[in-house]
Amino acid sequence: MSEQPKVKVVYRRLRKRLDRMPVGAPRSRSLFEILSMLFSEEEAAVAAQMPQKPASVEKIARYTGKNPAELLPMLEKMADRGLVLDMENPDNGKMYYLLAPTVVGFFEFSLMTKRDDIDQKKLAELFHLYMFDEKEFGHNVFRGKTQLGRALVSETALTQEQRTGILAYESATAAIEAEDIRAITMCYCRHKGQLTDDACDFPLDICLSMGAGADYLIRHKLARAASKTEMLEKLAQAREIGLVQMGDNVKDKIGFICNCCGCHCGVLGGTNTHGIPFTMNTSNFIAAPDHAACKGCGLCAQRCPINAISMQEYTREDGKKRKRAVVDEGLCLGCGVCAGACVPGCMHMEARPARVITPENTIERVISMALERGTIGSLIFDDENRTDQRFMRRFVNTVTSLPPAKQAVLNDKLRSRFLEFMMKQVSSAGSKSGGSV
Repeated sequence: MSEQPKVKVVYRRLRKRLDRMPVGAPRSRSLFEILSMLFSEEEAAVAAQMPQKPASVEKIARYTGKNPAELLPMLEKMADRGLVLDMENPDNGKMYYLLAPTVVGFFEFSLMTKRDDIDQKKLAELFHLYMFDEKEFGHNVFRGKTQLGRALVSETALTQEQRTGILAYESATAAIEAEDIRAITMCYCRHKGQLTDDACDFPLDICLSMGAGADYLIRHKLARAASKTEMLEKLAQAREIGLVQMGDNVKDKIGFICNCCGCHCGVLGGTNTHGIPFTMNTSNFIAAPDHAACKGCGLCAQRCPINAISMQEYTREDGKKRKRAVVDEGLCLGCGVCAGACVPGCMHMEARPARVITPENTIERVISMALERGTIGSLIFDDENRTDQRFMRRFVNTVTSLPPAKQAVLNDKLRSRFLEFMMKQVSSAGSKSGGSV
């Protein structure tokens, strides 16, 4: 009886720490069960005090009060289970550690492989409850303008001229060819469906990672190394069967490409289950049917993973009633799946009137998400043990959540200046606050 309150406090602190990340972690009984399954009490206590930015063992030891010699093996074991991300700093060769967020993070990593150290079936049920049956998490994750992922238009849905004109970061093929380290892993979403007796016919072994992300997954046996040829074959397979290709929402060093189905994908589920539009940022294209040529077969509407296409009845000049495809521009992701399904060739892709803004890199994306969600103070002031930093974190988060700041974030010109300023603050906050790595 005396131990139970201590357990609750540990996991409550961890939940609050995760909630300070841009994707968040709204309070829920199901989330506490998830955390208690994945983190031991000791691990939860350490994770709750880890810095918001990648840090050395020595810095994490200062934040947590742990001996570095005892802390290192704990962090390595947590990295093996996808709870902590580790990466080598190329400037000094040292390993740096970062607490994995809920998504893309330890939710996915815990079901990327088949494991017997946890009850994956129960975990899958809890994930489904938290992400789909409850609404708080989905509305929290997707509440901003900048999302974790973005649609990559199917290159086979474009004309030769369009393919020639797309930029490297818009091409799934280019993203795979740009990196030397590549990995293939199990689709977390469809594995979750399989574990909860809700499997679909789409393949499991088809999610792709590149670069530093692939290196992390391979080292910790969460994915298998793959050749460029096999990765490109997986891309072709995904396009053939009508999966949406969602890439890391950055221009530089795209870390992942998911091949998503509308029936199980957690991101597409934000639209299909919770009714939230644009849960991934769109491509720079949009579906455009040729109404004069449309045969009304409905294949495009059937294949669209978020029901952005409907078949509407109209009357032809000869008085006969027919149906034709109509695209909801307020939902269309520009993935090109519908164009691939259109046998008569009446559906094609057009460039959007205005180009979609894509963050340059992961740092810019994280800061942009934090700005939009009012959590930027948590990135700058991340030492929970210091009263001054806790105060400043709350102050900055409050200020950036006020209507004037929100309007600045929505204005592209002001947003660009605000973002540049905040990136400088985040990068220099460590030295100013005495928390340097």
